[in-house]
Amino acid sequence: MMIFKPISIADKSAFDAAETENPSESSERTFAVNYAYAEDYKTLVAPWRGRIAVLHPEKRILHYPIGKTVSPEELLEYARDVATRGYTFDYIYDTPPEFPANYPDAEKLFDIMENEGEFDYIFDLANLKEMRGAILRKKRNLIKHFETENPNWTTEDIDGGNIAQAREFALETAADFDMSAIIRCFDTFEQMGLSGLLLRDDNGKIVGLSVFSRKTADMFDVLFEKSDKTEKGAAQMLVKLETEFLIKQNALYMNREQDLGEPNLRQAKKSLDPSRMYKRLSVVPKML
Repeated sequence: MMIFKPISIADKSAFDAAETENPSESSERTFAVNYAYAEDYKTLVAPWRGRIAVLHPEKRILHYPIGKTVSPEELLEYARDVATRGYTFDYIYDTPPEFPANYPDAEKLFDIMENEGEFDYIFDLANLKEMRGAILRKKRNLIKHFETENPNWTTEDIDGGNIAQAREFALETAADFDMSAIIRCFDTFEQMGLSGLLLRDDNGKIVGLSVFSRKTADMFDVLFEKSDKTEKGAAQMLVKLETEFLIKQNALYMNREQDLGEPNLRQAKKSLDPSRMYKRLSVVPKML
């Protein structure tokens, strides 16, 4: 029965099972992303026909069900099931990009929308490791600058011995919209199955931090990436270390999520030369 409740740590196993059954490159289907931002979005979840329904009632956003693929007719039934329980929503978010091609008649039931600011940036780790080509030349130079200025730099995995320091640095460098998500992640770091690393300068000061969640067998999602903006080259060095870290976990790809239409964030993500974009869609039922 479809009964919505606030998302909790106990839901992680259901999310993981649904993702294993139908792997996706979308960062929005992971437990980590949905749980991290649950306080901001007032996220509710419910079972639906062996899948997971995710709803942000205050934002009026319903997610495409997580789990087995649904046909347009099933998706309309899903939307109706949510609506009959008294919830209103403006659109169904994170609909797979292949949905219109797989179901040519989908446009009879839905208006289909695309927003570039909602696309995930997917990076080939082998390319990032080598950092070849003109696009990445500036990154290579900034990494070299950091290594020259900090010949005794160090890196370490986030664990029980440094997690308090990691949390403090993350909050000091966080944007307002990240605050509650960072707190939730560090409060339940192990239960969420997260991993991460720190970058320290010559003096042992933390100048960079990354937190990851595994997306699929060969892809990780970068949940948070924070760096000291006064330390030239730290951000680029952090990307290099992330790449090496994830390759050791047998990953092939890194998902660096959306740019939200923010020009500076878009430029920063594009400057790393993504291998492709996950072009998620949103759909609006023409009738409920």
